[in-house]
Amino acid sequence: MTEEWRLLELKVDDPVETMNIEKAILNSESPTTLLFLLPPKLVWVGKTCVMEKNVNTEYCKEQGIPIVRSPVDPGRSVYYDGKDTNLWFYFIFTPSLIPSGDSSIVVADIINMALKKFYDVSIKYIDNDYRVGNRRIGMSSYSRGLHKMCVSGELILDVNLAETKKALLFPEEKWRKKPVNNIEKWFLPLRQLNPSITIQNLKESLRWGFESFFNANFVEGSLNPNERGLLDGYVGQKEKHISEEWIKYGRWSPVKDYRRH
Repeated sequence: MTEEWRLLELKVDDPVETMNIEKAILNSESPTTLLFLLPPKLVWVGKTCVMEKNVNTEYCKEQGIPIVRSPVDPGRSVYYDGKDTNLWFYFIFTPSLIPSGDSSIVVADIINMALKKFYDVSIKYIDNDYRVGNRRIGMSSYSRGLHKMCVSGELILDVNLAETKKALLFPEEKWRKKPVNNIEKWFLPLRQLNPSITIQNLKESLRWGFESFFNANFVEGSLNPNERGLLDGYVGQKEKHISEEWIKYGRWSPVKDYRRH
């Protein structure tokens, strides 16, 4: 029997809201959901990222580039130009669907299946990266809420190397465990591998991959009232998430104890 799950496609202008949407779905009684999100212009900073070593904060201030620090994602720093050159996806599911230790690998297999079928691109999943050879075409993360688990990630269609090198910093230690030593060799946009790839057909291919793997059917939907209520409640936390203390330190601020909030 084919199960019916929910498909969400959103474009968000508020950088802080990008992380609150995932949080709202994870912490409510939500159906199994595949969410596609197009990020606005921002620098995304992982929870353990050291700002002074990874982000050119002065340049970002001068250019009006928002900096958002995630409370859950690992210690990465990534620049997004807001021009629909990156596709974020979130697969949000009940813990009984996939054993927690296997979920990121299962999702990587689905992505590989879809990219291989539609674009003749094969990937490997290494250290939370989606790679072709030694180069990154995307990345993955894992989070858990009150009711659901989530494997999220992104796929890179194009990359603005000039702006990335201005907005971010690349200390030598960043490359210590990488197979290359500069961003020109590290990022591999999917359109370099197959110029026919667009945001829309990439969404469709990933949808096919999840539907085929789980024998499911995604039905286009929207956030339910419970999720919208949680999302509205998170608006009150925005002051925290845009504060200099949070952006610089995250939960481990020596200025204010955020660990319980």
